[in-house]
Amino acid sequence: RARESPVGKAFLEIFPEDKARDKWVFLLDLLAARVDATHPAHVYLAALPRESPTPMSWPANLRTMLAGTNLGAAVDEEREQLEGQFAAMMPKLQAAHPELFSEHFTLENFLWAHGMWFSR
Repeated sequence: RARESPVGKAFLEIFPEDKARDKWVFLLDLLAARVDATHPAHVYLAALPRESPTPMSWPANLRTMLAGTNLGAAVDEEREQLEGQFAAMMPKLQAAHPELFSEHFTLENFLWAHGMWFSR
């Protein structure tokens, strides 16, 4: 379904060859559904916690408690990858489709979507 959504179609138009496209489309569609009351998944997503339950969304001062652990290294690596991917794709998506990729498409909200996907 996410691939057929307006957000999904826009992503696939701009990044048709992205190897992780299904993951990114799904996460971006979660973001869209969270704020779009007409989206079929809106009610479910609106009922989820406002904060992501994963350490990737923790503030930096809390993530430092994981320093020196395998979990800390994994969180840092995954967060760095997500931040890099988000920074690479979002300006292009917002430039091409500003009506779809509004101010709600922030790194914080992207990490929330990842956390909801990862924890469910």
